[in-house]
Parts: sequence; structure tokens; C-alpha cells
Amino acid sequence: MSDSIDAIYDGGVLKPLVPLSLPDKSRVKLTIDARPNLAAVPSAASPVEPRDEWEQRVLGVAKDCGVSLTDSALSSDELYE
Repeated sequence: MSDSIDAIYDGGVLKPLVPLSLPDKSRVKLTIDARPNLAAVPSAASPVEPRDEWEQRVLGVAKDCGVSLTDSALSSDELYE
């Protein structure tokens, strides 16, 4: 099985961001593709409140990925112009 998952390195341990369907003590091979720590980047934006189902889904995906969105980035208003 080959899969690509996101993880956070914390306290000397790689922590997957999603549950893994592996038996305990499974051997795996890791390839490290280091990314900037987006959670550590301060955000000047206040929390965004979703206005519709589309925005709720986008916010959910962004949160799962550790990304903060501004209101202007989230707005779907300009998609239909």
C-alpha cells in the first residue's frame, strides 16, 4: 500500500492529521516533504462566520488543513461574475 498523508512533527513525534488504517507496530517508509508551519503564522483576520453551505464546506476543509481564511478569501460572491 502506498499513500500520502499530512502530519505534524511535535515533540520528536510525527503525528498524522488523519486516522491511519494500519495495525499497531506496522513498519512504514517515510518521505519527508517539509512545509511551512501555517498554524504558527499569525493571522490578523478575525474568525469568519460561514454564510452558506459552500462556505461551511470550504472552512471545514481549510480547518482540517490548518489554514485560516479571511472573509474576502472565503466569499463566493465573485465566483459568479
